[in-house]
Amino acid sequence: MTERKKFEITEACYEKLSMFSVCVICGKAPATQLHHKFSQTKSHIQLYGNLMHHPENIQAVCHNCHMNRAKKLTEKEFCDMLSIPIRSKSGIFKMRDTSINFSNG
Repeated sequence: MTERKKFEITEACYEKLSMFSVCVICGKAPATQLHHKFSQTKSHIQLYGNLMHHPENIQAVCHNCHMNRAKKLTEKEFCDMLSIPIRSKSGIFKMRDTSINFSNG
């Protein structure tokens, strides 16, 4: 990723933070941090790149809620939210495994 692209992503994230004066979880404390609902792990960033910083994946939260109450999305929830296909091998396998019907009908 180029330095310019990193700057644009960072700028967009902090623009979202500036849109909220209070935490979107508790609604009381000032929003001082950005929470990625689908965690920014190394493998997630490799699979999804800039989509990790999509506005739908980011919440403006206070420190306390970020540490204790912020909800994490599963890969399926993240992909459903953005209407994109799952990219990890384990995620694809889980989807395939849950779609198998074991009934005797």
